[in-house]
Amino acid sequence: FDPQQPENAGVTALSLDYDAWYIDVEYFDTIHLGGQWTALLHGGIRHAELARTDEMTYDFEYFSFNRYLTSSWGLTGGLELRRPLICKLQMYSNLQGAILFGDSDSYTPQGQIDNHLENGSQAMFELAFGVERTFDLASGAQLFGRVGVEAQYWNDFAREVDFAQGESFGLFGYTFAVGLTR
Repeated sequence: FDPQQPENAGVTALSLDYDAWYIDVEYFDTIHLGGQWTALLHGGIRHAELARTDEMTYDFEYFSFNRYLTSSWGLTGGLELRRPLICKLQMYSNLQGAILFGDSDSYTPQGQIDNHLENGSQAMFELAFGVERTFDLASGAQLFGRVGVEAQYWNDFAREVDFAQGESFGLFGYTFAVGLTR
């Protein structure tokens, strides 16, 4: 935000809110690395969306609008390493990346599309560490629960017409997951 630009002369406050999500459809295969280590290789297709909402106070009038929306599809792949600890508790670390392609739209405060950019490329990277506990079920399946930390980096999302690159940002936080494997 540059308050020196003429179009920003009356702006007294500005905040940005990001709503980001993705979903994967992946194939998994396990490789035993000798000793206690197991590698889980996975890859597939990812769909990701990012919406940015701008909230401005302009000459004491409040505006809120979706400034950017990016919708992308692409390939994802990763490697997860696991090692047993004690009592069916194991540690894990996961590294995953995705290359995505899609379109970006920017909107006016009235909700109309201001700019439409086609065929942009984005990348996502994730790194996670934590512990996992498994429970054997009678059917031969396993129920698992995980607790850990994860960092994500979203590169070149929410592009604007005047810029060759989009916005990039990182996320960091705690994760909790429950699942079923067979």
